[in-house]
Amino acid sequence: MFDKKFVTILSIIVGVIVVAGIAVVLMTQKSSQPEPVVNQPVGDNSNDSEVITSDIDTSDWQTYRNEELGLEFSYPEGWVLNESNNQIVVSSPVYRQNLPEGGGIFKIEQVEVNLEQFIDDYNNSDILPGGQALARIVQDEKYFLDGQESRKLTGTTAIGIDQNFILFTHKGQTFIVQYHEFDSLHKNILRTIDLL
Repeated sequence: MFDKKFVTILSIIVGVIVVAGIAVVLMTQKSSQPEPVVNQPVGDNSNDSEVITSDIDTSDWQTYRNEELGLEFSYPEGWVLNESNNQIVVSSPVYRQNLPEGGGIFKIEQVEVNLEQFIDDYNNSDILPGGQALARIVQDEKYFLDGQESRKLTGTTAIGIDQNFILFTHKGQTFIVQYHEFDSLHKNILRTIDLL
């Protein structure tokens, strides 16, 4: 059938292809250390960080300020703000076309959990009777909120629309900002947050 020399050469060629394929996969994988995401310049390190700017004019936006919580942010003119039970919810009064869920809500909530507890609670929040989780935190990265190191999380949902969260501590209290990364207005509200 095949002579021994042919089988040996074919084996070497297949081995080289497999090793080359593994090398390509390993070289194209991203580092396990994610780069920080930045919403505003961070002190003297601002030259090392990406600063995200906006094309949306926020000059006519309304301002929410809460001295007790120590935060302030702006939100679009005409949007509705509701404040209750340690949470502030901002939303458009009308369904916004071409956005999943019409854009959804932007929420800041004072919570009594740490990062690990929040992730565990989220991962166990929507589980089918067979044990399959429909909601999972799939990304956790460093984020700077008004110059303060925070954590940015991305979570999947049962309906297939990712949710984003910023978890930060300020004045001894823990807060979670819930928003949608796909919504440019949500991202611009996030960029206006000032910690007082």
